[in-house]
Amino acid sequence: SAIKTIAPILEKYQFKGIFFIPTAFIGQDGFLSGTDIKTLHQNGHIIGSHSHTHPTKMKRMLYEDIVKEWQISASILSKITSSQTEYASVPGGWYSRKVAETCNEGGIRCLFHSEPTQKTYYVNGCLVSGRFVIRDGITQRQFENILNGKGLTRELMWLQWGLGRILKLIY
Repeated sequence: SAIKTIAPILEKYQFKGIFFIPTAFIGQDGFLSGTDIKTLHQNGHIIGSHSHTHPTKMKRMLYEDIVKEWQISASILSKITSSQTEYASVPGGWYSRKVAETCNEGGIRCLFHSEPTQKTYYVNGCLVSGRFVIRDGITQRQFENILNGKGLTRELMWLQWGLGRILKLIY
């Protein structure tokens, strides 16, 4: 959907997106090919890492293994786009300070996590930011409320995320 649906809609309204790629899956069914990634990049979209293997619980991995995930992914994406890969998103929302601390060694300068917030902060020179995830089934009004901050859409997203976070602590 990134290359055939999302990018054309963004471009129609003169927006650019950030597409996070788990590089171990490039070219597999349901995932972008190297050519698709290069096309998105050439059309002005940002290509970011979603790690190499998309580990389920990144924050529980060894520091060195997290660094390798970022390094391998950034290297593959940089070869495809012929530019530095500086953006990343934590797989599965399993964020921790340790995950952010590994970013510089992997070349990542901006890391997104799954908390629906506008708060940003730096960890070892890496900008860490939340994001509002747009999922299938969201209404136009909800989308507009996310953009303009009206209504309770952002707050409801944060509550839903918070409940998920509690479940992850138990899990």
